[in-house]
Amino acid sequence: MNANADPKCGKPARFGAVETSGFTLMEMMAVIIIIMMMTVMAVPAFRGFYRKTQEDTVAAQLARLLRYAHQKAVYRSQVTRVDIELEKGEFWVFVPAKESDRFSQAKKELESVLPRFFAFESIWFPEVQKRQDRGRVSVHFFPDGSAEEARIVLLSEQAGDFQPKRILVFVRPNTGKIVTRVLEAGEDVEDFL
Repeated sequence: MNANADPKCGKPARFGAVETSGFTLMEMMAVIIIIMMMTVMAVPAFRGFYRKTQEDTVAAQLARLLRYAHQKAVYRSQVTRVDIELEKGEFWVFVPAKESDRFSQAKKELESVLPRFFAFESIWFPEVQKRQDRGRVSVHFFPDGSAEEARIVLLSEQAGDFQPKRILVFVRPNTGKIVTRVLEAGEDVEDFL
């Protein structure tokens, strides 16, 4: 046998040759390109999911504050209101001083601000056929569990949107129940029952 022969196969060995087991640069680049293409296709789906989650969170935050005011009115046996500053996107529960308690003071509770890309479009009061889109507005809750009927419309204006989403938060008058839903294109607040 040849002194330079490879003992495994009997062929002459090349000097400087190294046996490797791995991936070539071309194979690695192909895998990276495939991963990048899959990421590019998945990003819009994640963006839509994030937006939907954010819209649900903002609507739920406003609904929770309205429910809190409703419960506070019943518990304290006193009219309570939610004040909404339409241009600033601020809203809070206003609890008046209790008449039977001379140490009680009127106060704001649970002050909140709409996050970026959200705004109040308008508030519709069907009972008086009045729509308000600027200034300060109040929604009243009464000790008997009823409330002033109000339809609050939020706008979600995410970057790159051609048509902003409209979210309705509806306060039912007889029960004070709060309902939220996304309005479809062309659907008007007055149409919602």
